[in-house]
Amino acid sequence: MLLLSIPILTDVVIILALSIPVILLLHYLKLPSIVGFLVTGVLAGPYVLELVTEQAHIDILAEIGVILLLFTIGMEFSVPNLLKIKRSVLIGGGLQLLLTTAAFGCITYFREYDDISIALFYGFLCTLSSTAIVLKILQLRGEMKTAHGQTILAILIFQDIAVVPAMLLLPMINSDTEESIGMKMLLALLKAIGIIILLIILSKYVIKWFLDLVVNTRSTELFISTIVVFCFSIAYLTNLAGLSLALGAFLAGLVLSESEYAHKASEIVLPFKEIFTSIFFVSIGMLMDVNFFVNNVVQILLYTLESIVVQAVMAFIAVRLLGMSNKTALLTAIGICQIGEFAFILAKSGIEVGLMPVELYQYFLAVSVLTMAFAPILIFNSNIIITILAKIRTRVAGW
Repeated sequence: MLLLSIPILTDVVIILALSIPVILLLHYLKLPSIVGFLVTGVLAGPYVLELVTEQAHIDILAEIGVILLLFTIGMEFSVPNLLKIKRSVLIGGGLQLLLTTAAFGCITYFREYDDISIALFYGFLCTLSSTAIVLKILQLRGEMKTAHGQTILAILIFQDIAVVPAMLLLPMINSDTEESIGMKMLLALLKAIGIIILLIILSKYVIKWFLDLVVNTRSTELFISTIVVFCFSIAYLTNLAGLSLALGAFLAGLVLSESEYAHKASEIVLPFKEIFTSIFFVSIGMLMDVNFFVNNVVQILLYTLESIVVQAVMAFIAVRLLGMSNKTALLTAIGICQIGEFAFILAKSGIEVGLMPVELYQYFLAVSVLTMAFAPILIFNSNIIITILAKIRTRVAGW
């Protein structure tokens, strides 16, 4: 009876319990757990089993997941390590983002949505690959130190960086206000700079001293509380300034990244991040209309194939322009030709500011889930794919 009197607890128990058999099944099919949570959301949502009664509560937990995700990304963001591969990050990542955004923007604009803002926004979403899926597979295959592994890492880093200003700018887009976008962007940038300066001052004169004080108590509970309060306080501060919670969490993680306690903080936050980001993906799955998927399955499959091919071709061109070999470029292209987790976060924000029509969003959800499902299959068979492509090239050249 107590359980039934707390709807949020009921919903969390239902979705996590449902996710267990779904993820187990997908594990044997060698599909990533992110896909499992998306499928769980589809099943538990209003279009299938209707198991969740309080969508708003799930959205709150999902927001916490986004905050913790950006916080950990910030802590993993090492400036010295970034400088070692700065050429690949800036040139390779920049070219991949520009080429892919332009390609998908043109396709979206000329196909159906003759609105340049919607087209470019959708194009940008399609540039964002899945850091979680790709890096995990590269680690399993022991390919992180290879040429294509480092190139993929560099491009993913650039994508993660690009998400931050996108999150900063999206809330500024509001057609109901007369204030110019330029002034909004300038104001938002000034606020962000102000918060960064404040964090730098706090980091230098307050945070390190206080963390030393906390660590000297040898109390794990106190350390956990301090890290969590720091993360959510900075997120709350940026939100009060009219910026996103996620941006504040990223900045908080960035400040801690140079601290000697960053590794310990990351280990503590990781379990919380995993559970709340899992709920985030479940909340995304709940938005997928199964009837829409069934009625448009052929179109969705064609769009999925198109998405994989266009992403791969644009990435191949970017890496070749970087001066890498054909093999490295192909392995990189195969590795990042899926739509990732940050695209979901931005897409939800895009709905709020009118950059994501309902029909386009349903296509986006379906295509994204399918590209993520195909990602492990493509990466694990990348050498076979390259061999097939080489044979096709030889035959074409011989004609």
